[in-house]
Amino acid sequence: MADEPTPIEDDEILYRRIPVSKEWYDGKTVYAEAFEPRSNEHSGISLFRAKFRSLEEVAKGPAKQGYYVASLSVADLRRVGIIVEPRPETPDG
Repeated sequence: MADEPTPIEDDEILYRRIPVSKEWYDGKTVYAEAFEPRSNEHSGISLFRAKFRSLEEVAKGPAKQGYYVASLSVADLRRVGIIVEPRPETPDG
């Protein structure tokens, strides 16, 4: 179907925005809080697919102090038992 999201392959890279203001990255360590669902994330954490968005695009957003961007391997996530599924973007989340 045309409305079905593109499956996520093991060789893909995903990006997670980490707000600078939260201090979840100290220059060496990304803290677990950066990967916990936020109040507006009801079905897991939001990630961006590198095949559809550049790192520079992902780094842009509403946070006044900006973002760090973590790069994650789908294969590595699945290897440790994390379910990775596509969810199409919708205007209301």
